[in-house]
Amino acid sequence: MSKNTKDSLDESYLIYVRSKDCEQLTTGFNTDMKITFDYAIKRSNANQDFHLSLSTAHIPFNFYQFSSNLNNLIINVDGSSSFVLDEGNYDIFNLVDLITASLFPYNASYNENNNKITLTNSDATIHTINFTSSNLYKNLGFTNEDIVISSGGSITSSGAINLQTIHTLYLHSDLTLTNVLTSETKNISNIIDSINVDVNPFDIIAHGYYESAPFSSILDQQEIRDIGFSLRDQNGNLIQMNNTNFEFSLLIELHDKEDNELNIPTNIQGRRSEITDIQNIPIPIQQPKQIALQPAPKQPQMALIKPKPVFINTTNPNTNINQNQNPNINQNFNTNTNTNENQNINANTNENQNTNTQLNDALLMASILTL
Repeated sequence: MSKNTKDSLDESYLIYVRSKDCEQLTTGFNTDMKITFDYAIKRSNANQDFHLSLSTAHIPFNFYQFSSNLNNLIINVDGSSSFVLDEGNYDIFNLVDLITASLFPYNASYNENNNKITLTNSDATIHTINFTSSNLYKNLGFTNEDIVISSGGSITSSGAINLQTIHTLYLHSDLTLTNVLTSETKNISNIIDSINVDVNPFDIIAHGYYESAPFSSILDQQEIRDIGFSLRDQNGNLIQMNNTNFEFSLLIELHDKEDNELNIPTNIQGRRSEITDIQNIPIPIQQPKQIALQPAPKQPQMALIKPKPVFINTTNPNTNINQNQNPNINQNFNTNTNTNENQNINANTNENQNTNTQLNDALLMASILTL
């Protein structure tokens, strides 16, 4: 049983199929058919798959348990046809009466206690029953071998009688399913579901969704546009419905894959349709790497330039000279003194300006380094 949940469900479709609406693939059998839709059912991305299950089925029991299609109508005696049944459905009592009343040189009797049949040679000569000539031996409980019976002799079937030749119907498809296996092939099979034949002939076989557990077949492909169906018995034979139509419905669901693994096709052999979903593949999110923070390197401390003190000398040691002795000398002295004082002031001013400029530059550099 496939595991799917509502959490993984993306979309669902219910398809109703009537056999009379489909294209018939095998002449004379409406159980081998194909349907093509006007548009394709596509999956949203490559991380999805289809889940296909049989929802309902209504099939008239108008097929025969004895037919030429099943090769169980005749019994040969001494290599020639001796007993021939008409196609149809029989119970054991009808069958015993028909065998005894025919030209078949054996009488038939049925034991209700063990559900076996006995054939007695009613002719005066020895005859060989060729059970290998058809599949009717299975219905009568005999083995697939030729048996020689003398006059008056008899043989009882080794197995029980089984007149239910077709007891299970299998709905096949041409889709590539991935989770259905059979004991016959011991490999993957394309069977969608099985339907029990649990009614009497000419009644309606009704199959419901919950009769299959329920089960869904997993289909891994890009889209569904056309589907081929066939209705077969447990031995793989097409069911002969005798021109009777039947109906069934399919449930198709799109589920996200539970393991969230992206199945990117690797064997690309020129079929671009196989890689159309790669564009929609979600890119996995990578966790960001942790970056270790390193402390900022220490910057060298710059010593601030201290401004040099400026001293203005307003006294001149030569002022003690007697100015009265030479007024010209005093006048020249005063003029020289004033000139020297102005020059000292200008020099000090320039020096202060240079010092202030250097101080501002140092403060600016210090503020930048501390950022």
